[in-house]
Amino acid sequence: METEKVTLRRLLTHTAGNDCSWISGYSTKRYFPIYWKQFLMVKAIHQPFRGRYFPGSIWRYSGGGFTVMEKLVEDISGIPLENPMAENILPQMGMPNSLLNNLCPESRIPKQVQPAMVRAKLLGLGHNYPEQAAAGLWTTPSDLANYCINVQKILSGKENGILSKETIEKMLTKHKNDWGLGVSLQGDGDSLIFSHGGKNEGFTNNMISFAKQGNAVIIMTNADNGGALINEILRSISSYYGWGISNQKVIEAIKIPVEQLNKLTGNIN
Repeated sequence: METEKVTLRRLLTHTAGNDCSWISGYSTKRYFPIYWKQFLMVKAIHQPFRGRYFPGSIWRYSGGGFTVMEKLVEDISGIPLENPMAENILPQMGMPNSLLNNLCPESRIPKQVQPAMVRAKLLGLGHNYPEQAAAGLWTTPSDLANYCINVQKILSGKENGILSKETIEKMLTKHKNDWGLGVSLQGDGDSLIFSHGGKNEGFTNNMISFAKQGNAVIIMTNADNGGALINEILRSISSYYGWGISNQKVIEAIKIPVEQLNKLTGNIN
């Protein structure tokens, strides 16, 4: 096992053996880290990046792995990641309203979508995320829908896509825990689905897309506890379109004889 290496494939499939699953970010009114130095030298205030397991041995979700890949891209290119994302990736994927940034400009966040915690406590502009590749993408449901459409078209044979069909096929190949290159996978063949949730301070989101059927759903909420609403919406959509991805559970009540219930009566003495 000691000979196994940390690779890009393992970082993308969360099998590189590192931890740092949750990127919690930093309040705009508090300390902001010296990004790479403190994160990679295990001095981050919240959750530092560490290698804990032999590469390839287990699956552990790690946003920190994407931070390492971000540093690699910036070291090789010599420019910040947000620059090629804005110029060469997001527009070509049909995502004109998206940007990679520590903090979304105030002009782009209307009050109705400000991030909120439990009991609707507004967070203003939300948290800073110097770990941009892991937690710094600001986007919209329409932009994510265009992303799904582009992946579907390239997989079906579209030429001159930003990625090759071969790359998309590798992206949608299952590894440990049914994880592809950057996305979670379920189903097979024509029923293959790629998906990814989103959870930053004050936001909860989900994206689910069929790879070959042309269907997708993106639900974004500005609340820490938005997961319950997302699940209800998914059940309704799945039921209406017959997707079978989030079926409602039907619980049958069982009648218990009174004499059996009496045996369960408590005693205050």
